[in-house]
Amino acid sequence: MEDILRQLARDIITPKFALIKQTANTALELLSNEEYLNKMEAWEVREVCLQPLQLALESKARKLGHTALAGIQVMFKDERFRCSIETCDEEKLMPSQVLTVLSVSHMLAEDLQIEVMKLLLNMTVTATWCTSAKTIIKISQSPCLTGENYGSLELQLR
Repeated sequence: MEDILRQLARDIITPKFALIKQTANTALELLSNEEYLNKMEAWEVREVCLQPLQLALESKARKLGHTALAGIQVMFKDERFRCSIETCDEEKLMPSQVLTVLSVSHMLAEDLQIEVMKLLLNMTVTATWCTSAKTIIKISQSPCLTGENYGSLELQLR
């Protein structure tokens, strides 16, 4: 995850995206502080690390978007972001947090939307991501799958 966050921070060269760089550096500081990291709940760590990824997607810059989606994939594999006993609050579960980040997916370039669809498909078929039928329903209602650009993406996927 650190490599993804460093890449995001490195790719920011204009002041327009300074907030992405700032949040990426904040997340990097958190991940490097083992003592503080161990005191935090998994959902709190995810929240801090997802913020720069969400901002990168919202920027609509393709390179940043691809890096952000790679970061979500890395988060999926990284044990620090998993919790054996998740919180009862639905919004703090990993799939809900990721879906919040991906809520801008319908505004992304088509190549990024395709990558988001692959990620959503991965979420529905992987037990560690998808914890309930309710989560699968939320995924199926994702803006990327219900947005106005879906028709053109459907043609590309055939």
